[in-house]
Amino acid sequence: MTKVRVDVSDMTLQEMADATAAAGDPDAPGGSFRQMAAMAWVVKRRTDSAFTFDDALALRMGDLDIVEQAPEVRSGVIGVAPPPSPASGDSAQAM
Repeated sequence: MTKVRVDVSDMTLQEMADATAAAGDPDAPGGSFRQMAAMAWVVKRRTDSAFTFDDALALRMGDLDIVEQAPEVRSGVIGVAPPPSPASGDSAQAM
């Protein structure tokens, strides 16, 4: 089986809503794994309409390619930290 690539940033809001509804209560035992299966289900059904939520629950972790979220962009460039804030008592204005 080809790995199912789960990239939250590539999912539509409708797909996220479908995944949330399918997964049920996130606080129930196994809720985070049901959410992961639900996201795999909505991504896989894009290309395989016969793929069910039960099929997704049967996936192994090795069957998934989970894309980590990109680092937060603060300075306009990914991976570059914003300039530090002035220390207490220092002026923020240039001298």
